[in-house]
Amino acid sequence: MGSRSGMAIIVVIALLLVISLMMVGLMSQTVTNTKFFEAMATSYIGLGEAQKDVVRQAPITSLAIATGKRPSDGTVAAVLYATPPPATGLSTGTLTGNVWRPGLCGTFYRNYNGNGTISSDGAVLNDSYLNPAKKGIDESAFLFNDNAGPNGQNVLPSWNNYAYHVEFNADAAAALGVYFNAGPTSGEQRTDQAITGYLFRISPQDQTFSIAEVHNGTSNPGISLQSKGFQDASLQNAFSSWTSSTQEGTGGLYDQWHSIDVQVQTQGERSAVTISVSVDGVQVFNYTDTKGSLFPPYFVGLSNWSGNGWGAPAAVNFRNISVTNTSS
Repeated sequence: MGSRSGMAIIVVIALLLVISLMMVGLMSQTVTNTKFFEAMATSYIGLGEAQKDVVRQAPITSLAIATGKRPSDGTVAAVLYATPPPATGLSTGTLTGNVWRPGLCGTFYRNYNGNGTISSDGAVLNDSYLNPAKKGIDESAFLFNDNAGPNGQNVLPSWNNYAYHVEFNADAAAALGVYFNAGPTSGEQRTDQAITGYLFRISPQDQTFSIAEVHNGTSNPGISLQSKGFQDASLQNAFSSWTSSTQEGTGGLYDQWHSIDVQVQTQGERSAVTISVSVDGVQVFNYTDTKGSLFPPYFVGLSNWSGNGWGAPAAVNFRNISVTNTSS
């Protein structure tokens, strides 16, 4: 008797699932929002099995809500769905709703002054860099490909207001950072071109945070340059414990996952730009460059520094890289 009851329950569940899928299919044909249609058509597989499949296939990096309504009666429906990172091997960015993620295995705009290697596994980007120069610190810099729009068009240049998120683990680094509103010095994808744009940098070696305009790979020490120490009074000693870490970070506080969040608000090139930067949820900078931005919205990227005297390559892992369009 028990086995028959169990079989009956399975049959009922299967019928309900089939009916649910049919209803979702009908509704997805009537909604007017394309993203909502996409979410309804691809995400509703049966909650339990969908969760198992997502966990098995890729880690969940964020959740998104798609909403829409039927024009016939105005009924509103919403779907909560998981957004995994891009599949390994994608050479361009991906756009889901208002969230853009870079492809992690493609060709980047690069500027190497020394020897460096980059590898990726679809979720984490590892940058190991050793500068063989006798003195000074050189940069391993790269910008992500975009091409996430229709017909391979770039989407980031149209986003005047956005939030850029990166997580990092720096077990040994002189300095690391993120580029935004940035681009190469020429339109061609060459490996030796410098980057122009804004740069936020964390320097464990100097125990400072800084942000600056960068022109052709050279920081501009002008009015837009900001710099604060880890123990700056305005940070209320939020990062004072970082100074107790070893210089290279191995085994110390740099050798764990931290976050960088950059909020950008502007009306485009030659307009005022407001930039807010937080590290581990603590606001480090919040200022408006009233001169007017020299750099319109464009690519985003990452940077890593190493110099003479470092016993091992400066190693930084980056993960959960995304840009969210915050324009109304």
